[in-house]
Amino acid sequence: MEIHGMSHTNQISSIDLLTMVNFQKTLNFMQSTLGDELKIKFRQAVEGFNYAEADSLYQWKSHNRYIIANSLSSKKWNVWCGLGYFEMNPESLTEYPYIGIIIEVSPGFKNRQKIIDFMQKIITSKPHIWMGYHLNSPSAWSHISYRKSLREFLSEEDHLSCIKDFFSNCIDEMRDIQSEFDFPWDVLKDESTKESSTISMSSPI
Repeated sequence: MEIHGMSHTNQISSIDLLTMVNFQKTLNFMQSTLGDELKIKFRQAVEGFNYAEADSLYQWKSHNRYIIANSLSSKKWNVWCGLGYFEMNPESLTEYPYIGIIIEVSPGFKNRQKIIDFMQKIITSKPHIWMGYHLNSPSAWSHISYRKSLREFLSEEDHLSCIKDFFSNCIDEMRDIQSEFDFPWDVLKDESTKESSTISMSSPI
């Protein structure tokens, strides 16, 4: 299969043209699914720890995702939560982006282990909903996510409504785990980081 992003040429492919023609339509669709009503619900779900917001278009360009996101820690993106579209530039034409919600912690956050412990409890208790990534890698950005492939929504008659409903369910699920597993909100006020030259502190935002 054709692989995206493996090389640069001086030719425009039919896929490139489709992307150009549908760029604004695609952007409008994603903006509609993550509209004001969902943004308000998303912000309310993080209990007032809305210290900073991510630039959605920058996220698309730099991280192949279109999301609304908030830092959960007071000054830096040591712990953050994002909702939206992920892996929007898959390597294979047979792969699909996925949508959902993510909670991530940096490798240098002083209270990282408390966040990791919280994440471990969730994926142990709800493995059918939440997935964990790099939770046992101290030098990595580690996260949990609740997600579905966009492919799962293609058979629906109203894609817009179904995706919005799923995003709303993602926020509800995030609220549930906060209360059910006692999210350690208190540690997010400590912005100290561990001193280590081996830890990459580059922000994903």
